[in-house]
Amino acid sequence: ADLRGANLRGADLGDANLGADDLRDDDLRGANLRDADLWDVKTPPVNDHQFASEILFQTAKTETQKDFAARIRMEPGQCWLFFIKLAKKKRVARWASEALGKWAAYKEQIAKIQRG
Repeated sequence: ADLRGANLRGADLGDANLGADDLRDDDLRGANLRDADLWDVKTPPVNDHQFASEILFQTAKTETQKDFAARIRMEPGQCWLFFIKLAKKKRVARWASEALGKWAAYKEQIAKIQRG
């Protein structure tokens, strides 16, 4: 399916295979992405906290990492700068950067904030 620009707000995408999709312009607010296959997504919706949270949650190995992933999901009104500062405080910044760094769009966003 071609999901570019789709309104997936509130959709149940749990266990969905979203590989090879371009989700950049999709509205995923409130969508259930739990256990969805997100690893081959061409372009993620960078400002969608739900998507970033699910990526982080799927790669989390410690309770601190899981807590950080959940915090992103629960605070969709927060900006990326807040989350990067929180990641540094909780000492999960390297892990979060690596988990999200697979996508150039996230790498650029993180680098831009870190530059200042």
